[in-house]
Amino acid sequence: MRRILSLAVMLPLLVLAPATATAAAQSSEESRQSAARLTAVAQCPPTYSRGDNAEMIVALQRALNDYSYEVKGPDLFVDGAYGPKTEAAVINFQSWYGLQVDGITGPETWGQLGFCTW
Repeated sequence: MRRILSLAVMLPLLVLAPATATAAAQSSEESRQSAARLTAVAQCPPTYSRGDNAEMIVALQRALNDYSYEVKGPDLFVDGAYGPKTEAAVINFQSWYGLQVDGITGPETWGQLGFCTW
């Protein structure tokens, strides 16, 4: 009788243990991926959007000008000002490469342009 009772108690534990271990492993993997994304963000230039002015925007405009018209549209005037033409070029670039299309140059766009170290 004790063996049957012990088996009745142990069987659910044996069934649940792999699921718990799998959930813990998935949680650990998600934490590792989140940390990797944070590290990637830290190794990219700052995020810029319309209205910003910065020396790094000069690099952005030059990099976009290296792409064909189909990818980014007309050539940009390289002045470090993130105006409507730079924003439009970023939108075209993001759309061409399947990125989030928002006109903002953040880690994903910088990464596609080759400015991030992963």
